[in-house]
Amino acid sequence: MTTETRYKPSLGQKILSLSTALLFVISLAACGGGGGGGGGATLTVSPATATVVTGLSIQLTASISGVSWSVNGVAGGNATVGTVDASGFYTAPLVVPTPAVVAVTATTPGATQSASAQITVIPLALAGAGGGYAGTFADVGNLKVARSNHTATLLSSGKVLVAGGIGANGAAIASAELFRPSFSNFSSSAPMKTSRAYHTATQLQNGKVLITGGFDANNNVLAQSELYDPATDAFYATGSMAVPRAYHSATLLLNGMVLIAGGSATSDLTTGTPLDSIELYDPATGKFTSPATSFLKDSRFYHTATLLKTGQVLLVGGIGLNGQKLSTAELYDPAAVTGNKISSTGSLATGRWLHTATILADGRVLIAGGSSGTIAGQIPSFTSLGSIEIYDPLTGLFTDTIRYTDAPLNTVIDPLSQLVDTRDFFTTTLLADQTLLSTGGFGLLSTDPTLSSSLATAELFFLNGGGAGISTTGYTGSMAIQRANHTATMLPSSGKVLVIGGGGYSSGSFAVTNSAVVYQ
Repeated sequence: MTTETRYKPSLGQKILSLSTALLFVISLAACGGGGGGGGGATLTVSPATATVVTGLSIQLTASISGVSWSVNGVAGGNATVGTVDASGFYTAPLVVPTPAVVAVTATTPGATQSASAQITVIPLALAGAGGGYAGTFADVGNLKVARSNHTATLLSSGKVLVAGGIGANGAAIASAELFRPSFSNFSSSAPMKTSRAYHTATQLQNGKVLITGGFDANNNVLAQSELYDPATDAFYATGSMAVPRAYHSATLLLNGMVLIAGGSATSDLTTGTPLDSIELYDPATGKFTSPATSFLKDSRFYHTATLLKTGQVLLVGGIGLNGQKLSTAELYDPAAVTGNKISSTGSLATGRWLHTATILADGRVLIAGGSSGTIAGQIPSFTSLGSIEIYDPLTGLFTDTIRYTDAPLNTVIDPLSQLVDTRDFFTTTLLADQTLLSTGGFGLLSTDPTLSSSLATAELFFLNGGGAGISTTGYTGSMAIQRANHTATMLPSSGKVLVIGGGGYSSGSFAVTNSAVVYQ
């Protein structure tokens, strides 16, 4: 049992505190501001200054919850100065505004306080034609600890937190490290409280990072969670989930809560024990709650979860009961007042897991690759997919075609391009020029479809839903080594993509790497 001792002030101290508070209120009134949301706390926005490449995004954090956001005085912003959602997630415009520095402002309820971040929007300035991507990968130094199946989280400072994963001995590890783009190197951080892999890492609106679930070095599935605090560079315990889970999803909602969905109660990747439960983490209390009336329509793990511009969360695919590869998708709606906040939406043409889901600038979600079969452990897959489907929130449907109007004004429907290499256990990242970069994974080689391997190749997907109405895929530069089960993190201050760790097959066994590269 835990006991708590609270300080009890004397009567004189109470009177002194009351007098001080009254003087503070009078002072605020004379200045014409202060007070409001946060119980007397001062509102700040972090980072106070930042540089963001056109078309890219950065998470801003406010020291007081419940704020509203604007850009240059426009609520939510616009296409000219950039947009900001209710969580403080700012996306720069596609063209540098005039002036190039914009103010992203948080305002407390009642407009009693406001604070701003000064964001400098810059054009993409890489080595390619016109300052664009050159299509090459460059080394950025090695991780302190080789790992795969880890997490990589972009912090508000621009650093990247790398946590946990599978280490060189094949077991989950607790080590963590930080990548600093300004120095292009990694430094050791304090370790997590628990070794874990196949966990989630979610940056909260207060700038801290919530780590949930996964399994430990003994393959025990975890309910324990912890928080990383960038201010102290340390992890500490927070509330535990009601249900141990791995291969689940964790999504930051616009209201600051985190949605935990599905997952498996066992570490077995073949069939697992899929869950239909959800939980909500409240950063204000540090606790998880399990809504009594909200459950997934299909138990699932190793699915994807994407926050839509509507504030809903799209859950797609994964492994269901009896090892079924799911084609179903569902929506979690935090605004639903009663009943199950989860509803079914359109289905994929092909059931899949190990795929990627990437939100596009127009709010649609691109689903790429994955697997339609069973994978034992981390063995390369002969069932990896190259197909691409797009979900449209306006219709609630997936499509594997593109519709456009040609020059004679005829409606044309063409199939979407497919990945050049089939891929699972890979990454897809939206670039500053709005193309999509897919890297690594396991897949069938385009040069010999009878061979399956971990991949060093990378490719670009371009989608134009307007006049030209085309979708194309093609190789870009390759990485120096094959890798799967890695991470890819967009660096918004440069437009480069940081690819970390993972592993490949060597002499019939999976070997993790400490290699890190940037796509530029």
